[in-house]
Amino acid sequence: AGAGGEVLGQQTAWTHKRAMIGARTSASARGLGQGQGLLRGASSASVASVSVSATGRGRGRSLVVLDAQRRHVVMRGITAATTTALALVAFGGYLGLRPKTNLVANAAAAEQGNQGGVDGKSSLGYALSMSESEVKEAMKDLNDLQVSVTKGGTERAFTGKTVNGFSHDNKEDGVYVGAVGGLPLFDSKAKFDSGTGWPSFFMPIAPDHVIEKRDNSIPFMPRVEILDAKSGAHLGHVFNDGPKPTGKRYCMNAAAMKFVPRSEFEKSNE
Repeated sequence: AGAGGEVLGQQTAWTHKRAMIGARTSASARGLGQGQGLLRGASSASVASVSVSATGRGRGRSLVVLDAQRRHVVMRGITAATTTALALVAFGGYLGLRPKTNLVANAAAAEQGNQGGVDGKSSLGYALSMSESEVKEAMKDLNDLQVSVTKGGTERAFTGKTVNGFSHDNKEDGVYVGAVGGLPLFDSKAKFDSGTGWPSFFMPIAPDHVIEKRDNSIPFMPRVEILDAKSGAHLGHVFNDGPKPTGKRYCMNAAAMKFVPRSEFEKSNE
């Protein structure tokens, strides 16, 4: 009985010990499970955070792209509007948007003393008047383009020639006179290369040899038309983008003028 009791006691102790080990193992397992759960939670939170951050960055990039696209559309619209405006100015003459020039009426206005001459003479002593019959007779010697230009038309850039055949970019020394009335208009010493394709001068030979007239033939683009003070013929326009000393650019049509070499001009005025 004593031995049996001892054995029974040992079995009971062993059973109790196994129960204690099982309890500790279970607790450890639960602790490990909870730790893994926490890790999984933290990992999920980190993934969610990264996802949100990435989404935020993606939205930020999308906003930047959309903003750039909007700016591109706006700038494209501005560029188109600017190009349209420049096209209207460049081709205004070819679309019929040109000043209406009445040579006889303009010549009569000059004759009435609008330029302030003495006894119908200019500051250089030239006559500033022509009769209607004189104007019509002088026009008979001009071709269709030259007649069109003197009435307000425009020759094509880089193609113009004077009525006696000198090119728009002529560099010879001399004087440009009116194709209709022969009034001296511009000296070659005031001529410069404006790059526009039309003869350009920074000043006329005398202020009272040309008439300045407001021109509104192109919408939203007011200009100053230049007329021959004697015949009233259209010559071109003047702009405020010329070189020194005047800052003016008298942009003329070659077809509205005649070029006279210096020696010939001086001889005719002796």
